[in-house]
Amino acid sequence: MALTATRRAFLKFAADGYRRAWEELEVQREIFGQRDNWQEWLAQIEGHLVIQADWAQLDAASRRNPRTIPEWPTPYYLTRARKAKGAQELSPLLTGNRAQLFEEARRLWYSVLSSYAHQRSRAAQMAVFANMPDERDEPGALESNVISQAMLFYACIMSELEIAVEMPASVDLRVMWSLLSNVDEHAKRFINIRYRKLLGLPGSDDIAG
Repeated sequence: MALTATRRAFLKFAADGYRRAWEELEVQREIFGQRDNWQEWLAQIEGHLVIQADWAQLDAASRRNPRTIPEWPTPYYLTRARKAKGAQELSPLLTGNRAQLFEEARRLWYSVLSSYAHQRSRAAQMAVFANMPDERDEPGALESNVISQAMLFYACIMSELEIAVEMPASVDLRVMWSLLSNVDEHAKRFINIRYRKLLGLPGSDDIAG
């Protein structure tokens, strides 16, 4: 969502990607830099970095020292101003109903998804629970929730792309939103926050939430 907001956001994202690729290359050089059979690979990656730097429109100073490139903001700061060390305050990349929708999704899911990624207790609990269908009040509900949430994220992504690049209106996408609104309360809220007007979806009287 942030990437389609402004060109500035896209360039910040590309610059962060360059920094991460450079950091990975530095680790590979440290570990494998003395091996002859790694030299061709390292040289190829170095060439790819030049392309990434051009893509991100980085200046000479950022290319010399990629650690000075600001990191892509965490989800919390995508909707809030922040101040980097020794720099002026950075405005949020998401504003308006983009920020409202993203913030609600972040509050609902980010902490849980983050714990899954970092293999924390919440992830272990869910993994155990998934393998104990007899212990659930509603067998199959966990799997259904995973599918509906995945479809909801997909619908959001495709909607943002359709809006950003002015793609032809997709009937299938609108059917997906209609189906999701019947099974997922979050889908109803997302429609009312942002997509009802932009995609011409049924009005608030037809979709409560």
